[in-house]
Amino acid sequence: DISNSDMISGNRKYSITNEKLGLDLYSEVALGYSRTIGERLTVGGKVKVLLGMARLNLNVNKLEIDGYFPNENDFDYNDPDIYDELNEKVYAKISSDAELQISGKGFTISENEEGYISEVNIDNFGIGGFGAAIDLGVHFKLTDNIDLSASILDLGYLNWDEKYTTVYQSKANFEANDIEDLELFDFNILGFKNGMNQSMTSNLASTLVVGGEYRILKDKIGFGLLSTTRFGAEDTKSKLSAIITFRPTRGINASVSFSTLSGYNSLGASIKLGPLFVATDYILNFGENEEKYANAYLGISIPIGKKQ
Repeated sequence: DISNSDMISGNRKYSITNEKLGLDLYSEVALGYSRTIGERLTVGGKVKVLLGMARLNLNVNKLEIDGYFPNENDFDYNDPDIYDELNEKVYAKISSDAELQISGKGFTISENEEGYISEVNIDNFGIGGFGAAIDLGVHFKLTDNIDLSASILDLGYLNWDEKYTTVYQSKANFEANDIEDLELFDFNILGFKNGMNQSMTSNLASTLVVGGEYRILKDKIGFGLLSTTRFGAEDTKSKLSAIITFRPTRGINASVSFSTLSGYNSLGASIKLGPLFVATDYILNFGENEEKYANAYLGISIPIGKKQ
């Protein structure tokens, strides 16, 4: 039903500027080392080799849409062919200034009859780029029951192979007639065509982590505060978390957390069984925004050599 379309339900104009959408997907293989200095200080680091799977970066500098829907009073809605008649009179004039970067082996790009991108999907994953990064950390035992720590994570980059990277530019003015399902970030209205292959380098979003923990019952239970600051390409986001950790044995521990991030409040949980750990964050969101999302982590850590 066109009259209930998400976008076109009368004479309307839309203007969007400086909007960005990013996706980075990669795997990492890491080797870490730590060393204790004296009785209270421990320093460490990790070197990581990155395997780039997929990257999509959309920059919309300007998108202007002048949509027209005819006056409903001019039509007989008892006519069974009313919507065919309305479709013939619905159109939008579009002006687009945008750039799309696609990297990775698993992308499938669909085009319409005129050669413009209509859809982008990820069918499978393969290695389309390589990179490197380091993590650095320090731990200080303030008292027998209080620990302080700080680390900087993901100082590095990814270089995407020219063979698997395509860059599209759009500086187009055109008219769209079939707009029954038109949405603001539909590839159909951005006018991308004739992409060029070129290599691309992207920096990782580094993260600064600072925390402290107070332990009781012979270290079986710990109460901690953790500040996490993520330095993104466009902005910086900070999160403060309160954490309770349970350590019944040396090889088993579990924790629950409550966090606040940019107006959102959330819960998280993690468990470590020997070398295996599983964690989730934002499993519940108590913010006013109805958006719900979650992060999940799965990993294996295998110590090599004696503790020094």
